[in-house]
Amino acid sequence: MNDIAPPPPPRVPFASRSEHEGALAAIFGAARRELRIFDQHCAELGLNSPARFDALRQFLLSSRVHRLYIAVHDTGYLAARCPRMGLLLRQFSHAIVVQKTRRELHSLTDNFIVADEAAYLKQFHFEHPRGVLGAEDPMEIQALRMRFDEIWLNSTPGLSATTIGL
Repeated sequence: MNDIAPPPPPRVPFASRSEHEGALAAIFGAARRELRIFDQHCAELGLNSPARFDALRQFLLSSRVHRLYIAVHDTGYLAARCPRMGLLLRQFSHAIVVQKTRRELHSLTDNFIVADEAAYLKQFHFEHPRGVLGAEDPMEIQALRMRFDEIWLNSTPGLSATTIGL
């Protein structure tokens, strides 16, 4: 995620599951400092795959200032069906934050990822793999970053590295 992946091309549309997976690999590979993910539930991001787990782990290990921010409508998949994300949360609790969006935002049906201020992935609707992978577009990246910040402000803590019981 740090030194091996070339930056994504300026704008590449995708329309199939395999193209979407390639775009995901590219955007995760483009991250140098931070990833900001807005997704319905993260089930289609491959966060539980060994390859994605290793890439995220290496990204987080490479610097103490690297961050992963995730905003989701539903944390159920991450909590129950993504044990590798649980391992990352425990190991990098200082660097990963997962927030759950408030009910008012559940009408948002697109997904997007912003890698630093350099690249983005937009999936037009969560039920379909169509979207665009882009880079070198400061206005689009800034708009997505501002949108993410607004979503983040309207979210509450979603998952934590520890379970507190009484």
